[in-house]
Order: sequence, then C-alpha cells, then structure tokens
Amino acid sequence: MSSKKKIKEQESVLNSVSGTKVILPMVIGLGVIGLLIYNQLDPEEFLKIKWNARVWFWLGCAIFIYVLRHIFYSYRLKILSDHEFSFKHAVELVFIWEFASSISPTSIGGSAVAVFFLSQEKISAAKAVSIVLYTVIVDTLFFLVSLVILFIIFGPPLIRPDMTSMLEGYGITFILVWFFMLLYGVLLTWGLFRPRIIKRILMTIARIPFIRKFRLKLYQIGEDVVITSKEIRNRPLSF
Repeated sequence: MSSKKKIKEQESVLNSVSGTKVILPMVIGLGVIGLLIYNQLDPEEFLKIKWNARVWFWLGCAIFIYVLRHIFYSYRLKILSDHEFSFKHAVELVFIWEFASSISPTSIGGSAVAVFFLSQEKISAAKAVSIVLYTVIVDTLFFLVSLVILFIIFGPPLIRPDMTSMLEGYGITFILVWFFMLLYGVLLTWGLFRPRIIKRILMTIARIPFIRKFRLKLYQIGEDVVITSKEIRNRPLSF
C-alpha cells in the first residue's frame, strides 16, 4: 500500500470520529446518570446499610476483581498494539476508554473515544480501528458464552430473582437480546475473514428506505471491517 493511500485511509478513519460523536454521547450519558440518581437514590434506605465486616469483605472483593479486570484489559491493549504502549500508558488509555463507555449510551461513545485517543498515539488510525473492533468482537463473544454458563448454573433467577420460567416477559427479552448479540458477534467475526462480502451486505442494507439515514455509519462500519481484517490476517494463529 502506498504512503499516499495509507494517509488517505487514516484521514478517512479520523474523519469518522468527530468531536460531536465523542462529546455528545458523554453529555447524554451523564445526564441520564444524574436523572437516575435523582429519581432512584433513597438516602434513608442507604443509611440502613450495616457497614459490618461482611459488607466490607464483599465490597473489597468487588474492588479487587475490578482492579484485576482493569489490569488484564490494559495488558490486552498492550498486546494488541504490538507493545507500542508501555503498561502504564495502556492503563491510562483503558481508564479513558472505560470512563467513556460508562457514561455513553451502549458504549458507542466509548469506542469512538478509544479510536480517537489511540489514533493520537504512536499507532496508525487504521490500527486503532482494528484494536477497537477486535476488542468489541472478543468482548461480545465472551459475554455471550459467560451468560450461557451463568444461566446453566443459576437458571432463570439470573435474569430476575423471582423468575421461574424463561417464557415470561423478561425471559423472552433476554433471549431475543442474546440472539441479536450472537448474530452481531458472528457477523463481525465472519467479516474478519470475508470483509468485502460484509461491506457489500452493509451497503445493500443502507439502500433500504427507512435505514438510509444510517447509510454513512454503515459505510464506515464496512470500511472498519476491511481495515481490521487486513490487520488480523497478518497475525499468527496464536494471536
């Protein structure tokens, strides 16, 4: 690939992540969080919590697991970047990524922020997209498998404590969402090996009248899949 084409490709990726796409989801997310806290937080109920050794123990376990998760996320980012980042810098980037994901709707803002910040580092914009899309695929598939394992262990109460059957409203919603995420994950995974086909499918979908307003986003997803495929196919099988 010529240097001119690489520059054009990187500019295309960066242009897809405007300031509005990064900031607006954050503002919306923070607003929703504030509204939820205002409507649902009951100070009297909070004061009823007995801060005994048992509570502190499980709170400590939760914090430990979160820290452990963050460490593994950082190490994963370090590996995916071909060790372009130091572990310390990877930790900092994951903090930014996690913060954006936590306050933005459906983590879309988090991915946009991740692409933006990663592309400002030592790696190319195309590689930044590859890292983000690859982590989305891996996280989605891990989440789906984990849900199945947990459901086998705990059964319907995993969804709601009082549930006895998956044929109830929440159970049906859970099943539909799970299959939607499965389709989403399989489609993206398949796209890593057949990126041109996925791109054509997305471009075809973009022609549907009521989806046309999303056509630019669908086109960009198609480009991202192609870029990611190029990066992943150059990796060894152990990767």
